[in-house]
Amino acid sequence: MHITGLVLAVLLASTPAGQEPRRSTTARTSGPATLAVRVTDPAGTPIGGVKVTLEGPTHRDVRTEQGRIALENLPSGTYRMRFERDGFVTLEREVVARGGAPIDVKVTLTPAPEPPAPPPPPAAPAPPTAGPSDAAPVLLDLPAFIEKNYIGREPRKVSALGCTDEGMATLIQLRDPLAEHAHADSDEYL
Repeated sequence: MHITGLVLAVLLASTPAGQEPRRSTTARTSGPATLAVRVTDPAGTPIGGVKVTLEGPTHRDVRTEQGRIALENLPSGTYRMRFERDGFVTLEREVVARGGAPIDVKVTLTPAPEPPAPPPPPAAPAPPTAGPSDAAPVLLDLPAFIEKNYIGREPRKVSALGCTDEGMATLIQLRDPLAEHAHADSDEYL
């Protein structure tokens, strides 16, 4: 019992007369928090009408007035803040809110880049040139044509099948492989 009384006497003696014992700082930081938000452009001009979304222990959606907004009575904790406005790049920031003095949140929004110019409209199609002749299409019995125009003993035989302004169709009969070649001004399909 003597030891308990002695400890109590020491504790009372350590506090000066007329002064209350110190309170822990956790009582100050566990109360409601306030975020004082200021949103500007890179030149420092306040931006009004910025949508501020607050996600964390509580949720709020607010808009700045003349670049400022105060978010009061927030539970302490970590918040994700999102700042959105047309013509500016959206920004997200994480903030830890604690009770006590207001926490200044200064944000600079960057102007969004100009959208690329729309591609030019496609060029109008060229007017049709003189088309194939007015000749009627011909139906060709290829086996009968080959029988009449058979290669025989020749190493190669080329027979014209049809011709238009846009191309020519030929029948090539070969005994030996066709030598590789190219045409500078036309395409060839075999």
